[in-house]
Amino acid sequence: MPGTPSMTGVTGSSLVYPKPTASIAEVEPSLMWSPAVLAGVGVADNPGALYSAMHAYLAAAAVDGVKVDCQAGVGLVGSALGGGPAAARQFQAALEDSIAAHFPGNHAINCMCHSSENFYRFSRTAVARVSDDYYPRDPASSTPHIGACAFNSLYMGALVQPDWDMFQSAHPAGVLHGMARAVSGGAVYVSDKPGQHDFDLLRRLVLPDGAVLRALLPGRPTRDCLFADVLRDRQTLLKVKRGGRVGPAAGVTQSHCVTLSPRRCSYAATLRAPVTQLLGVTQLRCMLL
Repeated sequence: MPGTPSMTGVTGSSLVYPKPTASIAEVEPSLMWSPAVLAGVGVADNPGALYSAMHAYLAAAAVDGVKVDCQAGVGLVGSALGGGPAAARQFQAALEDSIAAHFPGNHAINCMCHSSENFYRFSRTAVARVSDDYYPRDPASSTPHIGACAFNSLYMGALVQPDWDMFQSAHPAGVLHGMARAVSGGAVYVSDKPGQHDFDLLRRLVLPDGAVLRALLPGRPTRDCLFADVLRDRQTLLKVKRGGRVGPAAGVTQSHCVTLSPRRCSYAATLRAPVTQLLGVTQLRCMLL
């Protein structure tokens, strides 16, 4: 097609029909009728050449990093290629080779990669999203998003640099998401539509030169809410703390205002809007370990 970037070295692909493992199918039965399972999926014969061609095109357009989504799908596809771990090792190595070649600073975010066959293969990339997707059109999804980030960071934070995903600053829940990113210990980035920004909020998240204070440790739940069901028990506040060079910081939010309906595949609000507060060092003395 006219304007198609050069795909030098991309020699071809093959159609495979993956099959979820019995344990995965039990947890998420809908995978058994996903398009990849029913119709098959094309797999590049040379993933390194494919990544290199795509990344060269992006780098030439002044893109300075990539966020690589749906990585757990490699494990699923691997069921038709000799095993998920072997496929994840091959594709992650090819991905990281290409990132190192095309994006100075190793700018990459691994995404949807919570399977051990994925994150155990990270050798030169260290940032990984620890949340479900950010759903700006689903008002009830914000507190579950933040709760998932906090609790997943407890585990993932020992293996990767947790990333709490993008958010929109002018969104009705923009302050809530901004507070969460401030205590996440990770990157702060937005997916604002052009011209739709809350600059007052964005300025509060960065230093005057635009830099972000780097935390020593990722944001994680405090001990008093660690084993509580903060999304459903209707009494426990979610408290997230992180360590920093200038002292600890924490955020407090009422998370128990939504429930997830597996049948509807959506969130439903059950209480009023969440209460959010960002705390400083002095206020944390009775909260931290």
